[in-house]
Amino acid sequence: MVTIAHVTTKYIEERPFLQEALVRGIINYGALADTILPTLKTELKKEVKHAAVMMALRRLAEKLEQKFSGEKTIKGSLINLAVQSNLFEMTVLKTPETLAALKDIYKLADFDKGDTLTITQGSHEITLIANKQLAGRIEQIFEKQGNRIKKKVRNVASLTVKIPPEAIDIPGFYYTILRALAWNNVNLVEVVSTFTELILIMYEDDVMRGYAVLQELVRKA
Repeated sequence: MVTIAHVTTKYIEERPFLQEALVRGIINYGALADTILPTLKTELKKEVKHAAVMMALRRLAEKLEQKFSGEKTIKGSLINLAVQSNLFEMTVLKTPETLAALKDIYKLADFDKGDTLTITQGSHEITLIANKQLAGRIEQIFEKQGNRIKKKVRNVASLTVKIPPEAIDIPGFYYTILRALAWNNVNLVEVVSTFTELILIMYEDDVMRGYAVLQELVRKA
């Protein structure tokens, strides 16, 4: 059965900014209830008491605080932020030929000299992120196989977030980081992760702003 709580939750979930306000405790429950009442009456096809809506909102706020508890642990968790510029990204079709070519591409990277090479495989695509010095040679390898390159993105940088192992058990941990960037209009080109590293790929023009946003997130947590 559809209840006041169900409709209220759906209304708030469709408006992330209201979720944020509820979690932070910066919204007036009475005013928000006034706003939601017409929607509730329409969907439930009956009169709805203002007090019942306020109660539903208060209970939802408590649930959201638990769901997004990651924010409370951010301060002690984002212990290291690292920026690397002068990168490029390339996505190619995943075929037996491109998979075989990865062996040659790995040989190009000299990690002892600071080269960067990250390769992510999906069901139908392979994405490579590397320093610009490797771009030309990587392109040549794939071009020998025909037109396998789907997309090239230049002038990108990485913002690497060192995270604790226990982050996998913290609901909302990654959401908190990505939400902070989205709310500050920081565009992400790619997201890559390992067990204790979250690697955010963004345009070079955005990376220092992204760095500042996450520093501020740590400070406020």
